[in-house]
Amino acid sequence: MRLAQFLTRYARALLFLTMIACLFGAFSIRTVPTAIFPQLDIPRIKIMADYGDMPPGRVTVEVTKPLEQALSSVPQIRRIRSVTSRGSAELTADFQWGTPMLQTLNLANTNLAEVRATLPAGVALRTQLMRPTVFPILGLSLTSPQVDLSALHDYASSLALLPTGGLLLGGTTATGTSTDFGLVKFTST
Repeated sequence: MRLAQFLTRYARALLFLTMIACLFGAFSIRTVPTAIFPQLDIPRIKIMADYGDMPPGRVTVEVTKPLEQALSSVPQIRRIRSVTSRGSAELTADFQWGTPMLQTLNLANTNLAEVRATLPAGVALRTQLMRPTVFPILGLSLTSPQVDLSALHDYASSLALLPTGGLLLGGTTATGTSTDFGLVKFTST
């Protein structure tokens, strides 16, 4: 009963305070940043090179090393890491924090364009800035002692987890009885 008396006695004051809070909210909503992920410029560029089915040794000599040399001349570079596998090379270039990454990406693309003439024909290059949306946020492992690898693949496709189902997850690599499809790992024992 006391709450009801309080609300009726101070109704105008409460209405005034509610209106002030709503006006403050309406003005401040314009200044509050909204995004799924915060705006974060990670000082990293990723370069992917595809070279058909060439053996890793040949990809290293003909593709990876020239790309590493081209990237090493980009200003404010800290480290270059590369992974070479059959028919592909993936390079990650880390830069100093605070580096203007769009300008750095343009410089890296310029240096890669100069080296492109020396690369073998048929090498496809892609460069991209690393953003929070690029990093995986979910890993899924499908394993079964009874079901074979192709049945697990079909099951994941029906769940729309593979590129054929709609969500692009990256390339494939195989080791033994385990196969990695981007974020989804299929294992058959």
